[in-house]
Amino acid sequence: DDGDDDAPLLLKGAQRGLLFDAEQPDRATGAWTLRTLNAVECGAAAECEVRGMLEARFGADDRLTRLALHFDVLDVMRQLRAARQARVLDVVPNTLHAALRAMDAQDADWDDDTLFLDDDDDDD
Repeated sequence: DDGDDDAPLLLKGAQRGLLFDAEQPDRATGAWTLRTLNAVECGAAAECEVRGMLEARFGADDRLTRLALHFDVLDVMRQLRAARQARVLDVVPNTLHAALRAMDAQDADWDDDTLFLDDDDDDD
């Protein structure tokens, strides 16, 4: 890793025009893009780019009440894996089932002998 660990990762976002529905004036949709600007400078092998669609809902006071961002998660994961030049991308489990499965796998690899000190090791 030859990147600067203290340098912030810079992102650039772009939104390409909102479309408002005449039948649902409180709803707007549009396309968006988010891309890294300096991931390579920070040590990544490549920059990443995410494209998606958004759906916004507005209240009676024209304030944003809901924003849904839709994008291809698998594509993002593949880009992150390539940027890290990793065969497998370690991710934090995002469901209880996945977390329990990961904990069970770690427990299976745990060596019980390292958990407790032998009484013979006391220097008292």
